[in-house]
Amino acid sequence: MLPAALSLELRKAHPQSVVLVIGAGCSIESPTGLKTAAHYSREAYEELRAVEAIPEMSDPGDLSALADLVEAETGSKDLLIRRLPLAEFRNAHPNHGYLIAAALQAEKIIRSTLSLNYDLAGVGALRDLRVDTVEQVFAQDDLSHLGPQLFAFLHGSARTAGVDWVLTAADLNEEWRSRWQQVIADQALVSPVVVLAGLGSSAPVVAESIKKIRSALGVSANYYLADLGSFGSNRFAAELELDESAYIQVAWCAFMEELGSVALRGMIDRAKAAVPTVKADNAGIDESIALESVGTNIQDIGLLGFGRIRSRWTGSSVPYQPSPETPAEQRMETDLLLALAQMDASHGPAVLSVDGRVTLGSGEGLRRVGLFSGGGSMDFEVARLRIQEHGLKGCDIHVVAHTNAPNLNLPPLDLVEPDESDDLLRGPATPLFYLPHLRNGSVAWDELVA
Repeated sequence: MLPAALSLELRKAHPQSVVLVIGAGCSIESPTGLKTAAHYSREAYEELRAVEAIPEMSDPGDLSALADLVEAETGSKDLLIRRLPLAEFRNAHPNHGYLIAAALQAEKIIRSTLSLNYDLAGVGALRDLRVDTVEQVFAQDDLSHLGPQLFAFLHGSARTAGVDWVLTAADLNEEWRSRWQQVIADQALVSPVVVLAGLGSSAPVVAESIKKIRSALGVSANYYLADLGSFGSNRFAAELELDESAYIQVAWCAFMEELGSVALRGMIDRAKAAVPTVKADNAGIDESIALESVGTNIQDIGLLGFGRIRSRWTGSSVPYQPSPETPAEQRMETDLLLALAQMDASHGPAVLSVDGRVTLGSGEGLRRVGLFSGGGSMDFEVARLRIQEHGLKGCDIHVVAHTNAPNLNLPPLDLVEPDESDDLLRGPATPLFYLPHLRNGSVAWDELVA
């Protein structure tokens, strides 16, 4: 169960009010599958002892202490950095938690992500979902083009030179104060909600910025820390002087799944709120039609799945399409959901699947239905071509909305039969139904399963 203030922010429409701070605990779960800093420190220590004859350490698992030792012995931390799995860090695959975090940035719920990791799994998730609204900050040179949303590597990354890595005790405790990291942290952490995840050990660049902001502003912002370990064993919680009520003991992916689920509930609430307006604009919608069962169906599909469905319903090629930003866009999405609810009421069950198809009916009468929105300005013929090129495969029929009416100079024909010779490049055409004509009775809903 998430704290109430955090849930409230997640359910808002594009609030840009949440800052996410991520640590090494976020990169352990598959398929990212990285090890702890202590593991890599011990491996590097054994190699360095064998090759460079560095002095013995009492705790080889302390990466910062090992960096101090290597720098003292060689004048640089590069020998240590080269013995870390840089290729694994660069090519790290994002796990489910990272993908949800990227979706929440696409939704403009998370404004900024501050990474204390060296791996690139987080920005890999932004790439995989094609979230191109987030500026990526790896080093000081990137500060010249900061936008309202960012993903910043406060400790350096596998893409940057060793001199930029915050690794030694001096780096962690002092040097960052005179670097760009302090500027980014101070600006980003002035936020109504700060969520810290996967942080079990000290992170001065974050902790001191939070303390300074608390002191300067004289307010208590909402800070939450999520980690798999117990509250009493978390050194970072003690460093921040967090109350136990602000601590969420949970693994990274499960935590992000819950954040995504709460954000999705907010989207469903906004769809329901638009129902009266959509019904007023479309006299053919039965007053008894509601979105309760549809909302449950969407909640089961999840945030990432529904973003993928939106993309397919609009003929987009992006893997994740964010929720509507304008009232007009919200009405169009609600309109399609009401069409799904109407199918369920008249010829159900109508079940939306994660691939965007609607399975309508059962047995011999079962039909696979695709929905498509032209966005309010698309020509019907263009929509037909877009469906052939980018629409849902394996559908028996498509229901089209938010285009101009087909065959304007002819009696309304909702069922557009495919040509006898299907387009070999685009694939077979499917019959198309025009949603407004289904609602005004020009064609009966029974035609969908005829």
